[in-house]
Amino acid sequence: MPSVVLCSVIIGINLFLWIIFFVQFKKKFAAEKVIAEVRDVINKMLVDIQSETDRSIVLLDARREGLQKLLDEAKRYTELANADVNRQLRSQSILASLQSEKNGAKKTDSAQSLFSLTDLQQDRVEISEDATTLAKETASTKPIPTISTAPTQVKIRKDLRVQVLELSAEGFSSDIIAQKLGVSITEVELIIDMYGI
Repeated sequence: MPSVVLCSVIIGINLFLWIIFFVQFKKKFAAEKVIAEVRDVINKMLVDIQSETDRSIVLLDARREGLQKLLDEAKRYTELANADVNRQLRSQSILASLQSEKNGAKKTDSAQSLFSLTDLQQDRVEISEDATTLAKETASTKPIPTISTAPTQVKIRKDLRVQVLELSAEGFSSDIIAQKLGVSITEVELIIDMYGI
């Protein structure tokens, strides 16, 4: 009799353990749990992709702003060059009219040519009876513009990618490279990741 009770207790314990094992197995490998884990992994991947995309957009915006600044600067230099050319043309025409006046041109012709030259300069000048006096007054009040060169030469910068890769090859960290070149750390890291060895 005691052996029958002992066998029934062992069978009961065995059944109880199998039920617990089955419940745990079902919980661990339930479809909802697997789907939830896959969803968590996909959400983490989407967050990583979004952060990388945001970083790339920030870099592209920074590059676009830099290019816009370069375009504005080129436009300003072009306007300065055009103004300089216009000043040269005005000074040459003034010199030509003064030269023709010296060569004995008629008073009225030289007075009319000087009047047209001063119209180019957008100044009001009254034509006097004596064109020579007018020419001397114009020459003394309006100095002839001169063209000078800059005291320092313009240095042509290397491509940013080349500079970053050279400094990286020399062993500088991303933050030091960014500080030296005046760009963001993320831009330096992106260049190193894309083109680095």
